[in-house]
Amino acid sequence: MPGSRWFVKRNGRLPGPSSASGPAIKTASVEMYFVDGRLHRPDGAAIISRHSRQFFWRGVSVPEHVVMFPRRCTPVGILGEANAEVRRAWMEAYGLADFLLDLARVGRATIVHQDPEPEPRILWRIDAITDTDGLPPLYVQVRCPSTGRWYFLRVDPTAYGGVTTCLAAVASLWRRPDGSLLFERPEWYAPEVET
Repeated sequence: MPGSRWFVKRNGRLPGPSSASGPAIKTASVEMYFVDGRLHRPDGAAIISRHSRQFFWRGVSVPEHVVMFPRRCTPVGILGEANAEVRRAWMEAYGLADFLLDLARVGRATIVHQDPEPEPRILWRIDAITDTDGLPPLYVQVRCPSTGRWYFLRVDPTAYGGVTTCLAAVASLWRRPDGSLLFERPEWYAPEVET
């Protein structure tokens, strides 16, 4: 893998910082792959031994098909996964942008709001499931002005008494260390430049 580093485990420990990225080998019979200090491998098993293979997505143990064949299941089928962590990992492996667009094609995701300025933003609601608070999950789609890449960021649907606009969604992402909203009102989020 380009940019990856190999680390040899000795006495059950990785040398160097605990956030080491890249594959790690414990012995000749066991391979462990890490990214940002968590077991992860997007193209195969993260733990490989003579007798077993275990699959992980960003530290979450997942069935083999989540990593190896994430698109063999439809997004509606993925939403049927009972384990929330496995479901989240599967959505990421599928590709969140494609996941939301495919859900929208079958009427299971809705565009709540679109905001063309200062950068294009879209607020999405997944209508097919509810979170622990009983509300459908919200994602705000934003474009990084410096790289041009699109990101889908999970939003707390209860912020500001209920997020209904892209501005409120983006403002709600800014939090104090105690988890409370940084901006008392969404309109107070008005950066001069976003990078």
